[in-house]
Order: sequence, then structure tokens, then C-alpha cells
Amino acid sequence: RDRAVQEMTGVYLSNRAMRVSVAVAKNGTGGSGDPAVQASTSGLLVTNIDLTLTESEVRSEFEEYGEITSLAMPVGKGVATVVYATREMAQRAIQGLNGRQIGNSCFR
Repeated sequence: RDRAVQEMTGVYLSNRAMRVSVAVAKNGTGGSGDPAVQASTSGLLVTNIDLTLTESEVRSEFEEYGEITSLAMPVGKGVATVVYATREMAQRAIQGLNGRQIGNSCFR
């Protein structure tokens, strides 16, 4: 992991330099390697969103998989964070939407 941070930080992808860092859980327990964190994770980072989609349209696609407690979609970025009430809901959304075409793009 440290090697990836060192070797990939600053490498250009298209015309942008990547910033790579180690993910750490908000409670400081150490990120996704911690089984307690993995068991409670109900948030998704969704990429490759068609830039013409609105937050409302994205929300309606994800709501069919469970109760959304939070959805953030910065304008013009093509990404969103979707947080479900439970991990099981998040897992259903991953299975149902990964690779599904919405607009001109496929969710990842």
C-alpha cells in the first residue's frame, strides 16, 4: 500500500495528476482492512456517472435498493457518494447497478 502511494502520487492520468492516499476510517481504526469497519460500511462511491444526470435522477435509480440516508453528487464531476441505512442495502445496490447503463454511461 505504501508503495502505491509513493509510486502513483503525481502520475498523470489524461491531463490530471493523481493524488493517492491511504483510506482511514473516520473513527481512526484504520480503513477497510478492519473487519469491524467492513461490517458496518453502507456507503458507496459511484463513478462514471453521465454528466447530464441530475442528483434526483441518480437518487431514483438507487432508491429501489433501499433507504438512502445521504447522497452527495458534486456538479460536473461524474461521481456520487450514496449512503444506505444498512450494509445489506448497499450490497443489493452494487449487485443491481454495477455496469448498468443510465444515460450515456455505465455505473461503476
